[in-house]
Amino acid sequence: MGMMGRPMGMMPGPGPPSGHGMKGGGKHNEESLGEFFGVVKSYNPDKGFGFIACDALKGQHGDVYLNSRNIGDFKVGQEVKFQAFLHNGRLQGRNLRDATGQVGRQSGAAGAEEQELGVFAGKIKNFNQEKGFGFIVCDALATQGFQGDVFLHQKHKGEFKEGDYVAFMAVLRNGKLQAKDLEPAPENDGGSGMGMGTMSMGSPIGGPMGGMGGPMGPMGDPGCSCGKGGCKGRPGPY
Repeated sequence: MGMMGRPMGMMPGPGPPSGHGMKGGGKHNEESLGEFFGVVKSYNPDKGFGFIACDALKGQHGDVYLNSRNIGDFKVGQEVKFQAFLHNGRLQGRNLRDATGQVGRQSGAAGAEEQELGVFAGKIKNFNQEKGFGFIVCDALATQGFQGDVFLHQKHKGEFKEGDYVAFMAVLRNGKLQAKDLEPAPENDGGSGMGMGTMSMGSPIGGPMGGMGGPMGPMGDPGCSCGKGGCKGRPGPY
């Protein structure tokens, strides 16, 4: 049996380690860098890719490659939070989330489109200190067809707190309603939104209020005792 036992012992002989020669697939060549903020710099739907501008990564890696499967519904110019990773040494982004008002200008990225709507008044409905943003309720904007409350980022909040009544510049930034340039405003409607409507743009609360706070007209003319203007030697329609 000695001879027969030899080949039997050779059958389970050593072979290549399990998985040998199969390296390189899946996530083996990925390195996660963490979460970052940036602006969608460009996207070509025909080619199926674009880039995110992120100053925090730009110096070492350049712009962040963005594949079509990761862009979702985001558009060029939108501010995003994303997971950065290196795949085969190439910087890429995925898991995009909306970060409107949290990013700011990034070098190499076109500025976000912003449209000023005018100065409105409202009440700070809530503010999350940990997340760094909150919302202002403003009935006047709602009656003009703008849905939802007004987004307020911490960089525009200043010393105001939840429950305060404020005047603010309302802007549409990439189609989203936001507030900036906050000033104190008087409480005048019991907290049910603010029925104050728009105010003269750029005016302080105690300053001109459009037509109501403008010149008083003939009644305010010095030298006019009748209140109609044109009397007491002052030229007028009479």
